[in-house]
Amino acid sequence: MKTIENNTTTPEIDTDEKFDRPYGLRIKYDNPDDHKPTEKVNEWVRNKTNNKISKIIDKLDTSTTAIIINAVYFKATWSKQFKTTEKLHFFNDGRHGIKVDTMSVTDDFNYFESRELDSRILELQYLGTKISFIIVLPNYMINGLQRIKSRINSQNLKQAVNSLQSTYMKLFIPKFTAENTYDLKRDIKPLPIALTPVADLSRLTPVPQELCEAIHKTYISVDERGTEAAAVTLLTWVLFSGGNPDPIPVIFRANHPFLYYIMDKSNGLILFSGQINKL
Repeated sequence: MKTIENNTTTPEIDTDEKFDRPYGLRIKYDNPDDHKPTEKVNEWVRNKTNNKISKIIDKLDTSTTAIIINAVYFKATWSKQFKTTEKLHFFNDGRHGIKVDTMSVTDDFNYFESRELDSRILELQYLGTKISFIIVLPNYMINGLQRIKSRINSQNLKQAVNSLQSTYMKLFIPKFTAENTYDLKRDIKPLPIALTPVADLSRLTPVPQELCEAIHKTYISVDERGTEAAAVTLLTWVLFSGGNPDPIPVIFRANHPFLYYIMDKSNGLILFSGQINKL
């Protein structure tokens, strides 16, 4: 985590024992035309995300009283590697087919068909960790993603993951790289207390403040080797103004929009989540 305070001193960097223990930095600044503090923030973001996210902020101005930035980076290889890659159709929006690089493998994978979510759930495990990549694939190409999003929640997702069973399967998973930027104040409805004027920020500063900006940037890349993902959240405050024959594998063909989750199965914590609607 990185914090910044608007101060009357010259720009400097020092460790922040109160907010950033043990890995954060505080930058103090007093000149909105000085780009060094901004570049220090973006440099920190690049370092924490292995250069997958290069910039989170363009400039600071005198109305900004505090900034908190959080970053997370993840990289892991599949426990069972994909064997081949070929051009196969993926149906953007469930309608328009385009040929994309599609990975395939035949092996035993954890799998479940959920009637409640009207979808099929697949787990791809990473090597040497309890973290997994979960795909929720709608049974319907057209409007299937919208139907799932209206039904899915943390409880029924957890129930589905707990119902996974080892199944002999042949997988077809598209390679993809996705980058997105979200305005949390605009996109989250209703806003959580932390993003409203009534949030208690007394541990940050005794001066009344209100959140003016909340930006979330994400990056994810999925290929034959594994997954690389990064995310950065920026919060900006201003002063408050208010034995048998060979089995037949189950075919799992992710060739239309789906949801994905990177989940720590030891505690159910979702580290990353998103959707693939177009490739």
